Amino acid sequence: MSQVPDLGSPCAAPEAPITLSPTRQRACLEAAWEIEALALLLPKIELAEQPVAALQLRGVAARVAELAGVVMSGLDDAMVGEQQLQRRLQLPTA
Repeated sequence: MSQVPDLGSPCAAPEAPITLSPTRQRACLEAAWEIEALALLLPKIELAEQPVAALQLRGVAARVAELAGVVMSGLDDAMVGEQQLQRRLQLPTA
């Protein structure tokens, strides 16, 4: 059963539509592709290997949350610029 979200809900439709530039669309797609790849990886984590498995799961969960944020911001937050979306896609380097 489908429901219309409350206007205060994070799932509410934006007041003004966001135009998806090719760069913005690409950032959302790259984030979604990586989310899918991580989701496919999750069942392969050997939970019997403690504490390594806990660290792996924590790392994957943090990355999935960041990537989901990229998708949501790219589709629904005009205040987040394309360069910021691209930066959030990149993994920190040592």
